[in-house]
Amino acid sequence: MVPCFLAPQVIGYLLGVGGACDASLGSLKAADPEPMAFTRYLAYFAMTLSAEAPAYYWFWRRQRAEGPVASFAALLLCVNLATHPLVVFGLPQFAARAGWTVGGYYGAAEAFAFAFEGLMLAQVFGFPPGRAAAAAVLANLCSWWGGAVLVFACPSLVAG
Repeated sequence: MVPCFLAPQVIGYLLGVGGACDASLGSLKAADPEPMAFTRYLAYFAMTLSAEAPAYYWFWRRQRAEGPVASFAALLLCVNLATHPLVVFGLPQFAARAGWTVGGYYGAAEAFAFAFEGLMLAQVFGFPPGRAAAAAVLANLCSWWGGAVLVFACPSLVAG
């Protein structure tokens, strides 16, 4: 069984291609999403950083041939602190009140992360726009897929 929150299923749903996950992704979100415990959020945030770090590091090394690793850590933390809390805490509340579907929420969350992190890389960290966009897309796909694999393989990691 394939989890229905993987990128191909969500993108297929949003494009109207149809598939086995359409019923799940087309369902409405709960009226009030459950709050996430802070310790659980920290584990989720650490998983995201771990999954995105290799992609961002690869692009960072091409942008700056030299430089302290601390500046890479600052980049990784800044882009994720700018998007992750909003995607995890704010967007689900908005999506539930707006009546968005599960697929719509996943699509909006990832599109926001791709766009905002790419913009930050270009405007704050001086990446050329194309490189900034590619870095943000690759890094976020890594965390989207990595998180999905962890959730699917180890459901106890995300249990309340």
